Amino acid sequence: MDMAAGVTNRKNYLDQAKGIGIMLVVLAHLSNRLYVGNDLLAIWINSFHLPIFFIVSGYLFFLKGDAKRPFAELLKHKAAGLLYPYLAFSGVYIMIDLIYLSVTTHELPLKPAVSVLFRVFSGWGIGTLWFLPVLFLCELLFWIMKRPNSKWIVFILLLCCAVTGSFAGTYINAHFSEKGPMLQALIYRLGNLAARCLISVVFMGIGFFYATYEEWMMQKTTKVSRIIIGMILLTITVCMAGLHGEINLRIALIDHIWIYYLSGTMGTMALLFIFRELKGLKWLSFVGVNSLIIMATHEPFMVMDLIQWILMKAGIMNTVVAHSYLHVVIAFFLTMIVEIVLILLINRYVGFLLRVPIRRGSKQMEAKR
Repeated sequence: MDMAAGVTNRKNYLDQAKGIGIMLVVLAHLSNRLYVGNDLLAIWINSFHLPIFFIVSGYLFFLKGDAKRPFAELLKHKAAGLLYPYLAFSGVYIMIDLIYLSVTTHELPLKPAVSVLFRVFSGWGIGTLWFLPVLFLCELLFWIMKRPNSKWIVFILLLCCAVTGSFAGTYINAHFSEKGPMLQALIYRLGNLAARCLISVVFMGIGFFYATYEEWMMQKTTKVSRIIIGMILLTITVCMAGLHGEINLRIALIDHIWIYYLSGTMGTMALLFIFRELKGLKWLSFVGVNSLIIMATHEPFMVMDLIQWILMKAGIMNTVVAHSYLHVVIAFFLTMIVEIVLILLINRYVGFLLRVPIRRGSKQMEAKR
């Protein structure tokens, strides 16, 4: 999810697809947290909400010519756009958490601090922040895979990544535990990180090759036919929801990996086809451009906890869990309102959390280039 909003020749429908993606992420997390019923809707959302970001990233990888960049330049660029906000938001969370624990326990919480730092630097991440180092590593891995400059070699490598990633995720979850001794926890987290990357880089490859053939596909179809195809693809993903078992990319545990790839690809392509033809959705582009902020704050910074508390205090929910999906929908809209406020505040006052601060002299040199 490279959030460089100033990318030249940026395509609005990519931002709109990411806007839908991040709203589905929030809705899925609220559903998992609040709803106790048999939630096929959450399964359907989980089948393609994260693939959206990897496929769009693969598309942008092609659009910006990242495959032709020197590795050192790509590393610097992606570290600034992904690792930097990962560490910045993690640092803010740790600081808030330590202050809270110090006030409530009246002692310096060194052990919790070490535990959280371990989560951050092992790539496990705090809440949804795990996504950023995974995308960073996927970008680098795909650059390496593109070195042979052969589509067939890349295809074979992506196939190997899918098989290896799926097997590794299953094996690690069966034989190791995050809650075990430190060495076992480290193996579990690093193994999961590797498995997540191997599974996810396949979607990046799909996005890259889609971008390669997009213009050809546009010439072969009409605006109306693309919208119809998009609606059909979405309908198919809904029908496939019952075929999925466990879908948890956070711990690299996907029961039916090929169904997951099929649903993730069809769901994302459906959104790209539909939003390519829809105009005037500036609010959705706004959400998509700022999806990094929403991803980084809605779970780690306890926005959902706040909404849950408000609903209970207002008497809308009588218990910690919701027995009606209406409560989940209400919580979703309230969460998005809070997130929009956070977007405005963060962009205006603490934009340095999103991007590496650049000195004035450096800006002038960049402008001359």
